Amino acid sequence: MEPGPIELTQSSSNLSSKYFVTCPRVTSSVLKGLNANDKNIVMRGLMKLARGSQDTGVVVKVGSTDSLLNEFKTAKMLFDNDVPGVLKYICYFTCADDYTTYARLCNGPGDSMRVLVMPYMCLGSLKSYRNWTNHDQVRSALKQVIATIVQSYSAANIIQSDRHPDNVLLKRTSKPLISYRVDGREFGIPTYGLRTLCMDFENSMDLSGLPVETTVGSLAMMDDLGTAVVRFNTDSISLRISNIHEFDRVLARIKERIGTGLPWHVVLQLLLDVVDRLRFEPHQPLQDLIAQMLADRGYR
Repeated sequence: MEPGPIELTQSSSNLSSKYFVTCPRVTSSVLKGLNANDKNIVMRGLMKLARGSQDTGVVVKVGSTDSLLNEFKTAKMLFDNDVPGVLKYICYFTCADDYTTYARLCNGPGDSMRVLVMPYMCLGSLKSYRNWTNHDQVRSALKQVIATIVQSYSAANIIQSDRHPDNVLLKRTSKPLISYRVDGREFGIPTYGLRTLCMDFENSMDLSGLPVETTVGSLAMMDDLGTAVVRFNTDSISLRISNIHEFDRVLARIKERIGTGLPWHVVLQLLLDVVDRLRFEPHQPLQDLIAQMLADRGYR
């Protein structure tokens, strides 16, 4: 079976950090030479490294700065802290790691190209997905994202930052529940056959030097939660939340109590409860809204 589609994304951040290698050996028999015009050859070769994964094919991000390393290390930290709902990257490497290993991949010794390889998810993202079976699936997806954000902060002091539907991938699962753990308490979220995986940690914040109870970190995490839900409502193609104001009110009440010792497991339960009350309606295309508005005013 041929690998799925590929995607090439240019990184533009300016973070700096020491590189390291965790990829399997890339041999000349797998890849042909790389230049500015044949990056797709590299992509096809790297896909062959991931053929054993559930979703055939990989997505590759290429950049000239170490922001990709920050993304890889952040995801690995969350994965090592047993945070569900995080995409597990296949590997990260830079051509300067070992020129002999990547001789047919790199342009020359010391080449600054960075490569981050991740599994390809054929269902796409929360933004593009349109095949919702029922509203329970939608609620489950939102709950999974919210629980991932809360556990990422409570377990590893990581704020993912700018969480939006394009950065949340979907995959099918046979597991009836995904378990999240906050403050030592288990939260089992029914999947209804879909699992969410958060990705794109280039701009994440590591607040490891601060306790999770600090106001600055807690408020930033709450803003990330608000962004995730609001942008689902505005960016999603097929659905919208008709009573999103209720989620906003609960979020505002929680933010007022930040710094008063409100446990994170209580915060998570409050947010999961309000998601149960959200109502979803089909998005009405803009042209339909305009036509209806003109019809209401007597125009045809």
